[in-house]
Amino acid sequence: MRGSFLIAFTLIRSLFIPLFICTSLYATVVPFQYDWFKHMEMGVFALTNGVSATLSMVYGPQRVPNDKAEQEVAGYTMGFALINGIFIGSVL
Repeated sequence: MRGSFLIAFTLIRSLFIPLFICTSLYATVVPFQYDWFKHMEMGVFALTNGVSATLSMVYGPQRVPNDKAEQEVAGYTMGFALINGIFIGSVL
């Protein structure tokens, strides 16, 4: 159940893409014209990003078979990938 919830939660986050596009294209339409709406939109997106990243880090190594050494390697690899993704995103 955890894996399917995480996948569904992450896919539902894709609904933010059209919302960001509408906020950008239709800046004069009511709710998109308000700054508080843009701040709330970004805040909810950031919150769901943190939740999905945290749950991925918690549940990811558990999906590796019961070999403790391989679970540790999976955890290190996931952490390395997360930090590199943040770094590359900040450079771009």
